[in-house]
Amino acid sequence: MREHKVTDDCGNTKTCNQTITVDDNTMPTITCPDNVTVECEDEVPACPASFAAFDALPSASASDNCDDNLTYACTTGPLTGGACGGTITREHKVTDDCGNTKTCNQTITVDDNTLPVITCPDNVTVECEDEVPACPASLRGV
Repeated sequence: MREHKVTDDCGNTKTCNQTITVDDNTMPTITCPDNVTVECEDEVPACPASFAAFDALPSASASDNCDDNLTYACTTGPLTGGACGGTITREHKVTDDCGNTKTCNQTITVDDNTLPVITCPDNVTVECEDEVPACPASLRGV
């Protein structure tokens, strides 16, 4: 409520009240961080812990017409496709003080394309065929 008051040269005064309504219904804007590719699922980076951490990511940004202190939330979906090659969808969400919310989705690709490493046991010489050692039951037996 704002009160306006005028007074003339003779001291006569008149006032009126003005109602000012704030009605923020404009959604914030958000730009997701760049999509990323990792080799293994355990290399997926953690969700940013705060709006400041989100805003510090390369290419990530969010803003609002009325609110400089947005609330930030992040959820990471399951890996679809499999551990050797699949995708994870991560949702980034910002909310202003009036409850207006905007989301964007980032794709995290899991792409294991590194060959395993193997070192063969040393060559052996045996006198008879029945002295040939058995194959190891597991890699740990090598």
